[in-house]
This record gives sequence, C-alpha cells and structure tokens, in this order.
Amino acid sequence: MFLSKGINFEEHLNWYLTNGLVVSYKDKFLMAKPIVESEGDDCWNPKNPDCWYIHCAVGNGCLAWFFKQAPFMLPKLAWRRIKDKDNALRVYNSATFERLVK
Repeated sequence: MFLSKGINFEEHLNWYLTNGLVVSYKDKFLMAKPIVESEGDDCWNPKNPDCWYIHCAVGNGCLAWFFKQAPFMLPKLAWRRIKDKDNALRVYNSATFERLVK
C-alpha cells in the first residue's frame, strides 16, 4: 500500500472513509476513490471521474470482488506499486482488467 510521506495508515483510512470507498471484511480490505486520471491520485471528489484509484487491496480475489460491488463503473482503473522504483501511477482499461480477473 502506498502511504504518502508523513501520513500514517489511520490518516489515509480516515480520508477514504470520508471521501472514498472502504470495504472491510474478514477476508478482504480495499480503499478506493474515483479520480480524474490526468489529475492523478491527489484528486479528491472530482466532478467527472474517469478512473478508480485503488489505494489498497488485500485478500484473495479482492479486485474481482470490487468489480462486482463497485457503486459505479469507470472506464479506467489505477494503482501504484511501491516495489517499483519510480512509484508511478499505473492505469489500466477497466473492461480489459475485469475480463482478466474473472
């Protein structure tokens, strides 16, 4: 999970509880929010989102579950991989990704 410098997990969780989507079950945990891809993941409460930013997804089949339960679909899906040296925002086509996780 990507944590912004100087911000701990509890602060991130509070932001997502207030302005995003938090799913917590005994076998799944997910924090996500709708964004505008061109504005990146610092975008909060956009008027015309085009991408789901997945801040954290834990648990077997969590992303596949998200596609079935998301409050609305968006054409893109994005996340960051902390193991990548550049920590770049990775953006994918939602329809393609949904077919892969089924």
